Amino acid sequence: MGDIRVDEDQLSSIVRHLRAGSSSLDDVAEKLPEAVNAGFSSDVANAALARVGQIAIALAQQGQAMASNVNTAEGQYQAAEDEHRHKVETTDEVDKRRRAEAPPQLEEAPPDEQDYKNRPKPTTETAPAPTPPPKP
Repeated sequence: MGDIRVDEDQLSSIVRHLRAGSSSLDDVAEKLPEAVNAGFSSDVANAALARVGQIAIALAQQGQAMASNVNTAEGQYQAAEDEHRHKVETTDEVDKRRRAEAPPQLEEAPPDEQDYKNRPKPTTETAPAPTPPPKP
């Protein structure tokens, strides 16, 4: 997982606002008058009111769908974070166990000025010197 961060409180706030807006639109659709008497324009006015009601209901449904999608995304984010946290914890536990089981590493001592005396002499033979050319 990268460095992506999601504010879960913000997601919850978005869900609440979408649902509140959907509820308000439902109220608008329910409270519209069934018909108005606008004289010779009554048919046009009633058609417009019916259309406003249809639009309000459609928007309320879309708001509820978006709220559900955001809610689902929040759940998926939380699941991904939990899985990532588990993997990190498991990796950390494995690393700690390996360090605990590993033999302790020895620190190197500072170089000793007399150290060359304690080192064994090389056991490999050196190549013989080249034979000089014969003298005339």
